[in-house]
Amino acid sequence: MKRLLLGSVFMTFFAMSIIIFQVSCQKDAIANPESNSITGVTQQDKIIYIKQDESTNVREIWCANYDGSN
Repeated sequence: MKRLLLGSVFMTFFAMSIIIFQVSCQKDAIANPESNSITGVTQQDKIIYIKQDESTNVREIWCANYDGSN
């Protein structure tokens, strides 16, 4: 009976230690779409792309809105 009680106490502490470890390792990520925390740059809803003319091999940088306008 003593071994059974000791085993159940050990298993209870082991299970509680796993639960405490999992709770302490949780990460909460909060995304802020309005600004970039590294550079402080706000999003402008633009797409920047490079257009290359194959006949003359000239590259141009173009900018457009997300919906394709402008």
